[in-house]
Amino acid sequence: MAAIEYGKEGIRVNAVCPGVIETNLGRDAPEELVKENLTPVIEATPLGRPGQPEEVAQVVCFLSSLRATYVNGSCMTVNPRR
Repeated sequence: MAAIEYGKEGIRVNAVCPGVIETNLGRDAPEELVKENLTPVIEATPLGRPGQPEEVAQVVCFLSSLRATYVNGSCMTVNPRR
């Protein structure tokens, strides 16, 4: 595991695992594709909406900041399902 191997060198290894994030690609998707595939996933999220790119960026900024110096080997889920 990279977090263990590189942690001794002071390098932290974490993962950000976003759920459905609203992007131009999704906005341009055919309506039936969204209704059939994305809507059930979005409805299953605790907040009942797609995430925004800025919300994922905030998690990345946290992991890159001095506030997360002891976070290593974590998978941070953004917009988890119920």
